[in-house]
Amino acid sequence: MSSLMTIRTFELIVATAFFAAILWACKLRNPLYLGALIGGAFCFVFDWAWCARSFFNATFHADLIPLPGIEVMGLAYPLVLPPAWGLAYGLTTILLVRVWPSIERRVGKAGYVLVWLAGGIAMTAVENLLVGVLHIYTYHQKPEYLIGTVPWSNLLLSGNLQLLCFAGLRAFQKWAALAPNPGIDLRSENTWKGLAMGAMPLWGAFVITYAIQLFWYGAVEPWTESGRPF
Repeated sequence: MSSLMTIRTFELIVATAFFAAILWACKLRNPLYLGALIGGAFCFVFDWAWCARSFFNATFHADLIPLPGIEVMGLAYPLVLPPAWGLAYGLTTILLVRVWPSIERRVGKAGYVLVWLAGGIAMTAVENLLVGVLHIYTYHQKPEYLIGTVPWSNLLLSGNLQLLCFAGLRAFQKWAALAPNPGIDLRSENTWKGLAMGAMPLWGAFVITYAIQLFWYGAVEPWTESGRPF
């Protein structure tokens, strides 16, 4: 399969999966879940900042379709990444919240540790597929700072993200005090409350995790030349 065909296939799979997740949340009539998916997609704004030379120092495959309207100093942002973020942290968080009662019955509060470990390890494995095999993007960091093709510091970042997204959505589900599957009606205050309270814990998790990781990149200089202007 050619490089361009691989890229287009990846974009199609991600877009289709995200659309299916949106339909699933609508079928469940759960605005909190829909908010988590949409909120997860909007986390791309963090990734735009994270890719900078002073943080991830990452670049994207030239054949990825750019997101219209976002191009700064010749750098564009891929259209596929917002739905990819929606799947990576919106959908996974929803699924964790739904299976949590079963996890808690088996291992109790130790389940939080399992969520943290699963988030760090699983995302690092997925990223090695995306970076090392599919070449969707590249981290320009020294080999001693990488696990395979991914910064080993991302184990902390991904674990923190998944745990905070999960714990936040569980809490907001309780605080929202919505009836089970209350329906999605844009004329209803419950719908807008569910959408907002589904998105906010993900955004909060990204802010907290970003702040933690800034201390790491303030203490080390892992970067190699990427050609990025900023």
